[in-house]
Amino acid sequence: MKLNWKKGTFSSTYKLYAKGKEIGELVDKNFSSITIESLLNKKFRFETKGFLKQTTDVIDVESNKKIGDITYNGFCSKATATFNNETFIWKYENIWNSKWSFNQREKALVIATLSSKGGTAVSRTEEAVYLITALFINNYYKKLALAAMIAIFIPIWMASFN
Repeated sequence: MKLNWKKGTFSSTYKLYAKGKEIGELVDKNFSSITIESLLNKKFRFETKGFLKQTTDVIDVESNKKIGDITYNGFCSKATATFNNETFIWKYENIWNSKWSFNQREKALVIATLSSKGGTAVSRTEEAVYLITALFINNYYKKLALAAMIAIFIPIWMASFN
């Protein structure tokens, strides 16, 4: 399955497409620890907890049951997702962080290429939760990178006024 996603410049919603048809969305609220995502008529809620060592619970909205979790490494380059005692690894594939993969037992289930307003993913699985989790992790790391840039540049910008 080939999946494309697009996001407007100031939008917090990613629209997900397959063969030109909208098949889901990722609604990301700024400064919220909860994200709701849908793909292929299935909805998932991602609840992030913690401060320095964050984890995320993956919840099936229909049953309201936790179906998995995500842990992040400290270098913003890798994450581990667990569903039914199966481990999946999300990682960047190049130094520019413009390509990532979501792997199970060393085999890539999803490989994605990013652009500034979207991206393309090729998936070897039709399982919606794996696809949407991989996209969530990508968005999580993009938000962390933006927060880090703001934390670095605001003091520099403020110092320039003194």
